[in-house]
Amino acid sequence: MSRFLEAGHYPYCPHLTHFWHLIYPHEWEKWLKLDLEYLKVCDAYFRIPGSENSKGANIEENEARRLGLKLF
Repeated sequence: MSRFLEAGHYPYCPHLTHFWHLIYPHEWEKWLKLDLEYLKVCDAYFRIPGSENSKGANIEENEARRLGLKLF
């Protein structure tokens, strides 16, 4: 994430909702919905290597494609 910030970008990392969940517990679908809402204001989607088996990342990537985001 630091590299993105240093390059002048403002990344959103869905993993950070884990810490929010610790004090504001909700079901998985609620957090996924939040992530999908953030995608609507993104310019690109960067998928972390090794996340091929992640149900959430698969859903996010499909939504990013539907929105026409640049995929990395």
